[in-house]
Amino acid sequence: MTKKQRIIVEPRLKPIKYKLNDLTFNKIAKTKVTIDGEEFYSLEDNPLNKRGYKYKPCKPNKLFKSTLYSTTEIASFNIRPSYFDKSQGIVFKDDLIVSNKENGWRSIRSNIGVSKGDWYVEFNIIKTGDNDHVRIGFARKEASLEAPIGFDGYGYGLRDVTGQKITLSRPKSFMDKGFASGDTIGFRIVLPETEETREINLIRDQIPIKYKNSLYYEQFEYTKTEKMSQLLNPVKIFGEKLTKLETFEDLPTIPGSKIIVYKNGKEMGTMFENLYSFNSKNLEQSSNPNFKHTNDGSLGYYPMISIFNNAIVEMNASATPPVPGCKPINERYDEFVVEEYFWDLMDEVESCYLDDLEKIDQ
Repeated sequence: MTKKQRIIVEPRLKPIKYKLNDLTFNKIAKTKVTIDGEEFYSLEDNPLNKRGYKYKPCKPNKLFKSTLYSTTEIASFNIRPSYFDKSQGIVFKDDLIVSNKENGWRSIRSNIGVSKGDWYVEFNIIKTGDNDHVRIGFARKEASLEAPIGFDGYGYGLRDVTGQKITLSRPKSFMDKGFASGDTIGFRIVLPETEETREINLIRDQIPIKYKNSLYYEQFEYTKTEKMSQLLNPVKIFGEKLTKLETFEDLPTIPGSKIIVYKNGKEMGTMFENLYSFNSKNLEQSSNPNFKHTNDGSLGYYPMISIFNNAIVEMNASATPPVPGCKPINERYDEFVVEEYFWDLMDEVESCYLDDLEKIDQ
């Protein structure tokens, strides 16, 4: 008789069962801030994405016996500047209008991004000029929130004063004139579907945590890769010698991708083409090396606003696209909600399976 093989299952990290009466859901404290006589508010009681971690709200789900919780949303229920993916200095007038309570550059991304398709978003420039400035465009999750968009290779931005386009901190001529208070700048981003975006190796590994009496999922955030950092500063030190890196041809791009700019309804031209890919060799999670080259559902490009001093910008995710076939980026919201719940279900099925195997092993 052959010996029965014993299956060994490593125990997974079980979520904590928080007491419902100790929690307050979907509430974020708002502290009033006055900028140039106008009332804004600062968010004080929610975690911000930083130090290699990111956050999103979750809630108990009685149907989920293993994961116990599922993803939820905080009003308003649309695509807007994020409560979590922002610099500490960014403040809100309402859900769509933002400014900066500090000096220098501070940035904020939208709450939802895009990874494929043809999308359009507009930014209404409420206040810029003098010592207040704006840069706007699209950026990935790795782009710094304490620097303006276009500072590194993870973002593609447009400058207000000169109308220059900028990435990797290298401005280049684009529009004859910049933009000013009262202007509306539209961005159309085209991201053709690739084999990598079709075949998703999705691992979320999200853990519910209690933060100031509310529940949030904590996840590892994507971080800068060595080659993308070298692309920003193409010099390496070997002993006492300085050696320029010769080529970055092995850094993948998205063929056919582009960003087109519109000023007050008039097309200004294609600002950037063949954007750097957010998959494969351009992807890393330094907080957890085992997650390298995996997707947690957040990969893509996000509308991003960078504000110097007290400029004011409004994001309009529902603006009418300038060409047929292009969609307002706010239509991505419903898709995102369905995707999140689908992956919550998949996580629950997998966790139930692992828990059952663990019982058998015991």
